[in-house]
Amino acid sequence: MKNNCTVKILIQFFFISYLFIGILIFRDYGVSWDEEMNRIGTALPEFNFIFHQDTKGLLESSEKYHGPSFELLLLSMERVTGVTDLRQIYFLRHFITFFFFWLSSLFLFLLTRKIFVRNGIAMLCVLMYVLSPKIFGESFCNSKDIGCLSFFTISLYTLHRFLTEKTFRSGFIHSLVTGFMIDVRITGLIMPIVTVVALIPGIISSNGKINISGKKEFIFISYLFLQTGFIILFWPVLWLNPLHHFHEAYVQMSNYPWNGKVIFMGNAISSHQLPWYYIPLWILISVPVLYSLFFVTGIVSAVKLFLKNPIRDLHDNIFLYSTIALVAIPVTSIIFLHSVVYDGWRHLYFIYAPFIVVAGYGADYIYSKISSPKGRKAISIIFSLQFGYVIFILGIDHPNQHVYFNLPARLAFSPVTQNFDADFWGMSYRKGLEDILSKDTSAHIHLRVENDPGIFNLEILTPEQRARVSFHGELHETDYWLAEFRGRIVDPQKVNAKIFGQVMNSSGTLLTIYKGLREESAREELFQSENNFDNKENGTNISKSVSSSGCCSNILLSNQTSDPVYFTSGKINDEEVEEVEMKFMVNPVDHNPNAIIVLSVMRGTDVIFWNKENLQNRLNAPGQWTPFKWNVTFTPDMIHEGDVISAYVWNLDKSEIFVDDFRMTVVRYTVGKPVNYFPQ
Repeated sequence: MKNNCTVKILIQFFFISYLFIGILIFRDYGVSWDEEMNRIGTALPEFNFIFHQDTKGLLESSEKYHGPSFELLLLSMERVTGVTDLRQIYFLRHFITFFFFWLSSLFLFLLTRKIFVRNGIAMLCVLMYVLSPKIFGESFCNSKDIGCLSFFTISLYTLHRFLTEKTFRSGFIHSLVTGFMIDVRITGLIMPIVTVVALIPGIISSNGKINISGKKEFIFISYLFLQTGFIILFWPVLWLNPLHHFHEAYVQMSNYPWNGKVIFMGNAISSHQLPWYYIPLWILISVPVLYSLFFVTGIVSAVKLFLKNPIRDLHDNIFLYSTIALVAIPVTSIIFLHSVVYDGWRHLYFIYAPFIVVAGYGADYIYSKISSPKGRKAISIIFSLQFGYVIFILGIDHPNQHVYFNLPARLAFSPVTQNFDADFWGMSYRKGLEDILSKDTSAHIHLRVENDPGIFNLEILTPEQRARVSFHGELHETDYWLAEFRGRIVDPQKVNAKIFGQVMNSSGTLLTIYKGLREESAREELFQSENNFDNKENGTNISKSVSSSGCCSNILLSNQTSDPVYFTSGKINDEEVEEVEMKFMVNPVDHNPNAIIVLSVMRGTDVIFWNKENLQNRLNAPGQWTPFKWNVTFTPDMIHEGDVISAYVWNLDKSEIFVDDFRMTVVRYTVGKPVNYFPQ
């Protein structure tokens, strides 16, 4: 009795300590790429529909089919607390996201304690769940994927209770949690599907006879109705036309329109041409090795049990096979359907909870096969070494634990952060910005950032720090350039610059800061062309009623592009780079439309380069002209003589927008020696 009381106190101490650690460090993390989009693009239109009856804004939102339930919760907490400064808003979001992940770890303990009876195996599962650096690091700032994982984990607990009790109450709770989780990520639909299949063995007794009663039928049918109802309840756009909008959301999820490239095993690969092993390998290299070994052991032990007596074992161990299915079905579906995925396996983080449960079965199987005290002591030492190593990594990599590759991956793919997308969230920009501001005492600093998170992370700094920074597109106008290269191999462009600093963790380089840039480089302007759309004979979709300058502008209806600006490239020598600068004005009719600026390069009839910059969330003033500037740099291996560069604005929204004063400038620089982006 005394021993049980001590164990209980230790378990309580762990969960209290874990929560306390989260409270101490949640302010340390940067802003991830999607956070502002999730807040403004996903949650706000749904929020305005609920509280301000803005149906038009919801239907015209490009993000209406991204699950809003958790984002609505975060936005509601923002409104309830009254915080308005973006720094405090991000802090609030990070704490709430962490809190629900912490809560899910508690439910995982309750679940595994029921399954394995022993506290030791249950806590082992919790430690594997929490002490995974990639998951731990993102548990503060990845509201979409970790939010889904958190509620998926809780729904695993409610699934186990529902399969065990088979009562209306347990079915109600399970459908409630699962409905909310599906409305975070629609891929969570796998849970009710597995739930329905898992209920079938309960109808078939262990001797193979059908066992149907009126009560069982009522509970089964009630669950289906409740599940459908809760999915609709937590997704406001479904209130308007449930079947139509759910179908559209499913279609978008099945064929998501993302055309970027990912870095995988040292190669830049289109998201539409990924090898079948993309997801399995990412899981293998970014999860601590011991956890994967336990998972494989759990699968092997399940197969051995099943082969002995399939019907009886399926009846007795239905939850084990349900958790295996919850891992296997999403992974195999992506492989066979060639679904678009990117940024590692983050779209499948929800399978990590059933992955851990299966790993728990594996650990339990190993313990059951080792009866000698010495053998069990040896296993405990191995566990301790693995967890001790992970805790060490979490400490030295703080607050960038989200970039994690296990030791075999670091050895096999060195330098691993050059061979795989590393900081695809861009959270290391915060540390880069803070380093510059702490070391450079200038009253005003001019910066260029490679990606949008560099801009977003400025907002989580103090107001005094923000006031000292201005962003520029042209390199020769900036004091510093911060670059993390998502979706492409180490950028080969050469710059007359010195490395000012780097943000690194134990896996490698995450971000590089350059100083000096091209201040002393020879600069030659090759081309400049501006279209103010006043010449109606050379333009399409001309509007006389709205203009930024002159008499006319280019009006873009749904899915239309502006008149492009062209440039034919000459030969670029090895010591040169070409920089294309685009400046233009945009005037939206509605709030926050979905539009992009596109730059493409044609070589004959082939598109050899295509890139975009999203204008959404930057067009928040309907009826007003907003200026934009975007720069892209080309090197000799990227562009050849005779290639045609074109730039244009593309309206992806249903509401019209106006474009005016579109100017393209092409500048060639004579540069110095190559700079190593990833010095060891």
